[in-house]
This record gives sequence, C-alpha cells and structure tokens, in this order.
Amino acid sequence: PQPPAPPPLQPTPPSPQPTPPPPAQPQPPKEKAAPPVSIIRVDKQTVYEISATQEVKSVVGEALKRESPLHALESVDFFIANERFLSLSEITQALGLSIPDGLLQTLEPSYTFFRFSQKEEGRLGFVAKIKDAAALTQQAASWEKTIVEDSEQFFALLGKQANKGPFKQASWKGVSFRYYDFLPEKLGIVYAIHPAQNLFIFTSSGESMLDVVNRIELK
Repeated sequence: PQPPAPPPLQPTPPSPQPTPPPPAQPQPPKEKAAPPVSIIRVDKQTVYEISATQEVKSVVGEALKRESPLHALESVDFFIANERFLSLSEITQALGLSIPDGLLQTLEPSYTFFRFSQKEEGRLGFVAKIKDAAALTQQAASWEKTIVEDSEQFFALLGKQANKGPFKQASWKGVSFRYYDFLPEKLGIVYAIHPAQNLFIFTSSGESMLDVVNRIELK
C-alpha cells in the first residue's frame, strides 16, 4: 500500500501591519504678545520687529532722522525674533548706555523707552517704575562718577560733540532733577526720581524732562 499523502501546506498568514499613528493635529498659531502698556501718556506707540539686538542701534538711528511734530513723544518697543519684547537693559546696552547692575536692580521690569521731538534734534529717554527708592537714590548718585563715560556711545548717536558739565540741580513742578550739559546746546544727561508716582526718569535733554513730568502730571 502507498503511504498516505502529506497534508497540503497551509499558506503563512500575513504579518500584522502596524497601526499607523493618528494624523498630527494642526497647532493653533502662537498668539503674538501685546506690546507693553506705556507708563506715561504718549502721542504714538511704535513697535519694531527685529531678529537680533544688534539691529536696535541702526533702527533708532533711522528713527531719529524721521520728522515728527514738535514735542511729540513716541514710545518705542522692540519685538525680537517673533518671540518677546526686549527689556530696558537690553535696549540701553544695544545703544551704548551702560547702566550699573546695582541701579537696574532698584527698578521694576515695567518701563517706557521713548523718542522725543524737539527743535534741535530727536532725543531719547526712558521712564521706569521704582522698586527701592532709597537704594536708587544712592545708586544714581554713585553713577554720576562714571555716567559720562558710560554713556559715550549713546550720546554720540544723538550728536554729542563735547562735555560741558558739571552736574547741576533744578526742579519742575515739585520734581527735582540732576543734569549734565553737553555740546551742542540742549543735549545732556538728565535724570529724576518722581516721588509721588514712584518713577525713575532718564532723558537726554532738559526740554524732554519737563515734557515727561508734565505728562506724568496729566495721566
């Protein structure tokens, strides 16, 4: 007798295919940060979008050449790499104004950097909220020893030709301020601590200081 035939071979079942991952869900676009609210009353708010802090100086240089109505005060903010707004220290460092760390630590993060239009040329400055007024008073007095050197590049951008000095004191509407004159006229270091509003004011002319104090009183 013949041996029984072997059973037919069964086909190998196909390997199970991996389950494809679910399709990626589109992410909502990142909401753009709103510009900081100005501490003082301004006539215009301008936001410059930049990719690096090195661009700040050229952007401000071009802005200073732009004609504006006399005594117009414009807040200036910088939005970097589509991510965030620059801090006050980042702006001032980019413009060649070296503010001591000790003084910066007496200020709150909230600030307004501005451009002021006067007959002679545009002027720059800032207003910042104060964290520690007593410490700020000491730091500002100490800074007077080096502030001329610490601000050389900043004031060169504004057309400084020579030092005139020395530091003097004046007041406007009950706010005392210190100032150091440069040449040409109506350019200099001017700073004040506004006690009623707890604000530190730094400007580059007496005219802009008076204007800022007026605006603080009106806000």
